[in-house]
Amino acid sequence: MTSAANTLSVTVGDSVFEVIFAGFGADLLVLLPDGEPLTWRPWTLVEHLRALGLCLTTTADGPGVDGDRYAALVLDALGAPTERWAALAPLALWWAATPGASVVGEGLPTRPWTFAERAQALYAASEAHDGGGLDLKLDLYLYEMLRASAQHEGWDRLPAAAGHRLLAEVVRLNHPDLEEERAAEPPALTQALIKVCRALGLTPSQVRALPAAEVDRVLDLLALEAVTHPDARSRRPRRPKLADHPDAVVILAED
Repeated sequence: MTSAANTLSVTVGDSVFEVIFAGFGADLLVLLPDGEPLTWRPWTLVEHLRALGLCLTTTADGPGVDGDRYAALVLDALGAPTERWAALAPLALWWAATPGASVVGEGLPTRPWTFAERAQALYAASEAHDGGGLDLKLDLYLYEMLRASAQHEGWDRLPAAAGHRLLAEVVRLNHPDLEEERAAEPPALTQALIKVCRALGLTPSQVRALPAAEVDRVLDLLALEAVTHPDARSRRPRRPKLADHPDAVVILAED
């Protein structure tokens, strides 16, 4: 992309377009070769999710997006002349699907969604198919995730260029790569987390947030217990089972 005054030359693949660009949150003026200008409004995050749901494909290599159909949906919504769709498709993809630099979506407050919110999102986004199973509507699932995690009233009105960053952050927050997390932690830290989680009944995130000195104290007490009372774990009272009830009838099956 090069700039001359407020006119930009946008190169997408082998195509070059002249536009007047004032940011992804403002109207884009497309200067066609024949002199006819087109004005495109911002493409919103919600529109992106809706189009994504209509354009998902599945191949042997995994899920993908039908770019031609996505571009057609953008051009149709923006009112571009049908006869120019083929020529304008690369610019439509740039306008709708490019994460913007230094845009409003960066740095918006987010929070992890709860187990109940995720379960509700799965329920709302699941659709029964003829085979008896369930299909997950990814656009609805992502929408519900954003609704739970984006702590910003106007997130659904963000331009898609800003929303891509917000969406990426929310997905990273709610669907962490657990294998990558484990690989990044030294084995000694993993073992310490397991011990303290078991001893205090806390989650890994809660243990990680504890003062380091407090975790050291817990580990020291656990080590002391192991030395002074090696059979302490086996002597801890177990939870009563149904078979322990005085009126229970126990049936033993032998070979």
